[in-house]
Amino acid sequence: RGSPKGEDEAVASNDQHGLSLEHIMGTATSLSPVGLRQTKAPSPSPSTDEPTTYVPTTYSPTTSYEPTTNNNNPLTFYAIGDVPYSDMEACLLPHELAKLSTSEGKFLVHLGDLQDGKGGATCPETLHENIASIFESSPLPTIFVIGDNEWLDCGGGEGGTDAAEESFAYWEKHLLAFHERTDLNWPPLDVNITRHADHPEFFAFLLEGVLFLGQGLPVPQPQNMPDPDEWDNYLEANANWTREHFVANVEQMRAAVILSHSSAGPVEPYFEELKKIASAYEQIPILLLEDNHWFEYETYREEPNLYRIALDDTVTPTSIAIDTDAKGGITKIFRYNRRCWCSSGHRPTKLMKYSSGYCDGVCDTNDLCAGENICGIDGATCW
Repeated sequence: RGSPKGEDEAVASNDQHGLSLEHIMGTATSLSPVGLRQTKAPSPSPSTDEPTTYVPTTYSPTTSYEPTTNNNNPLTFYAIGDVPYSDMEACLLPHELAKLSTSEGKFLVHLGDLQDGKGGATCPETLHENIASIFESSPLPTIFVIGDNEWLDCGGGEGGTDAAEESFAYWEKHLLAFHERTDLNWPPLDVNITRHADHPEFFAFLLEGVLFLGQGLPVPQPQNMPDPDEWDNYLEANANWTREHFVANVEQMRAAVILSHSSAGPVEPYFEELKKIASAYEQIPILLLEDNHWFEYETYREEPNLYRIALDDTVTPTSIAIDTDAKGGITKIFRYNRRCWCSSGHRPTKLMKYSSGYCDGVCDTNDLCAGENICGIDGATCW
């Protein structure tokens, strides 16, 4: 797709952390209807309801501009995804969340997949209630992007539209406005988060000159894919949401971050449209941050202002620092720090041990949860 960095190259990029990477390796063609909500054409601005027609191949900004500068460089936030998949990960998460720095990070975002979807997911209300309870341990306002394991894949392929819609309603009830909680002593985020009228999983906010866009890009199992026309319309709604907020914020934004569950497989058409947007706004650095089962990053020769980072499935949030004054290209503007990640993999989960270096003692909290791991502390009994 671009210039992917796998394990070997990613290790080199992490020399400043004194860590090595390890990863695990985890489209739809058979389609059956699974209910996505009906969508209208998006409005030309978030405040009106008049439809707008977009022509992606000729799309370009209509205003000349220079990127906004900001004295608050760098802006830092945390991201996590694809957890918890087990009782042990549910046990580990509160300890890892409690380690986040309120003096550095502005917020935490979960990029989707709140549970293991292998073998078919059931999605009772207790799933969403338990996730809300776990993330009450976060010292920072926490925002959720929806994934397929808590939405379109609910019911294990048997519940169909009803199971997916029921789980989405639970997600809306317990997690959509989770960042608005006032009972958790969070530092104020001080942003106005707007949502799409028909697809409330889409969100947008501007923070210190950085535009953050939450997209709805789950990757359901083939048997749970919606009708092809319905899916195409949904991806178009995603792309239009991105376009309209670039138009609305172009004179205020110094960078943009797309928060997504995925960018490949059945959602890749959205990513292709994002590349066109990046070309049209070549002075704006853009990060697409997504969830994955292995850590990787990717740059694009034809869109040098676009950068993609995919997180793996550890319980330890990754920090992302945005410094638009940084020299040296897109990978210096968006810098990740995986910190001392304390778990690796899912099936089974491996608990990390560090014998030397600055990670000494950081993952000692793993000992508090080792008894929850049916595979043993290093997962060896399940291999």
